[in-house]
Parts: sequence; C-alpha cells; structure tokens
Amino acid sequence: MDKINFNDIEKIISQQTDKTKQKTPTQDFDIFLKKQIEQKQEKTHKSQVSSTPIELMELEAALRLNQNQDHIKIMDKIESSLNQWEKYSHNLSSGNLKESENTLTSILDNLSQIEDDLKNNNINSSEEVDNIVNELKIMALSERARLNRGDYT
Repeated sequence: MDKINFNDIEKIISQQTDKTKQKTPTQDFDIFLKKQIEQKQEKTHKSQVSSTPIELMELEAALRLNQNQDHIKIMDKIESSLNQWEKYSHNLSSGNLKESENTLTSILDNLSQIEDDLKNNNINSSEEVDNIVNELKIMALSERARLNRGDYT
C-alpha cells in the first residue's frame, strides 16, 4: 500500500491551479464570442446572395395568410349561425313564433352564404367544416318544417 505524501498533494494542487490559470473564463468567452460573430457574418453574407428564394418564401407566406383569413371568416360565420340558433331557441321557448321564424330564415340565409363562399372563393375547407354546415342546414330545414306544420303552436 502506498502512503500519501504531503508533498505529492501540494504538487497535484499546484499543477491544477496552473492549468486553471492558463485559461481564464473571459478567454473562453472571448473565443466563443468570436466564433458566434464569425458565424453570424457568414450567414449574413450567404443571405445576401440568395434573395430570390426569400422573396418566394414571403409570397408563399402571404398566400397562406390570405387563405387562413378566408378560413377565419368562414368560422366566424359559422359561429354567428350558432349564436342565432341560441336566439331561435330562446324565442321558441318564450312562445314568440314569428320572431323564431325570422331567426330561422336568417340562419338559413347565413348557411347558404357560407356554402356559396366555400364554393365560389375556392376555399379548401376540411370535411369537418362541410359536415358542420350540412348538419346546421338540415337542422334548420327540419325546424322550418316543424314551424310550418304547427308543431309549436
């Protein structure tokens, strides 16, 4: 078994402190910072050369934004129809059949307008949106038949 000598410990400690003195944290940071600046300058130089793809990407983004705005408008109209359904239900429960009929007509007009927007504006709607519009229209036509038949009088 080897004995640990006090002089050996002092040598090891002095060697480790010498290594840490050789590189200070500020030197490491300076090296890192220089590398980052060089990389940034390379990216900037490369981006100046390829401006055409960037313009195409901006155009693509603008087209996507326009399409998303069309979808938002459609969803707002669907939400408006759902709000009108609440109004219809309230009018019907309060016994105001004339106002219920007017609200139902407004719902049907709104749904027809949504269908026209989806067809005429070439908006790629999802199957779920089409299903929601169809369900609302079926419900509205069914309610109109009930009102005309006198189910609620």
